[in-house]
Amino acid sequence: MHRPEDPSGARIPLLLIHRWAAAKRLIITEKATFEHQALGFDADDVADIIESTDIGCVASVAQDHRFPERTVVVMHVRMEDMRLYIKVSLRLDQDHNATVLSFHREGS
Repeated sequence: MHRPEDPSGARIPLLLIHRWAAAKRLIITEKATFEHQALGFDADDVADIIESTDIGCVASVAQDHRFPERTVVVMHVRMEDMRLYIKVSLRLDQDHNATVLSFHREGS
């Protein structure tokens, strides 16, 4: 089986994020809740949008500066007439959840 190259190291974090989004196990911060509600999305929409992302949506994968045991994944997602900026934090060593830190129109 051919696998696309993954120079950013996004494949495993994205698989875990997809798993948690499908199971509706995303924690959405108050800030991200305010942001997605301002766009007319509810928590299920957020999970569905995140679950629909692919490796091409991933802009960066990096260690969280505040919590070094966590990984932060930034995604840019095209939705109809807008581009979304989505930031998710997760622990790769523990299979429990992912936290949506940001969910807004790109540039906002």
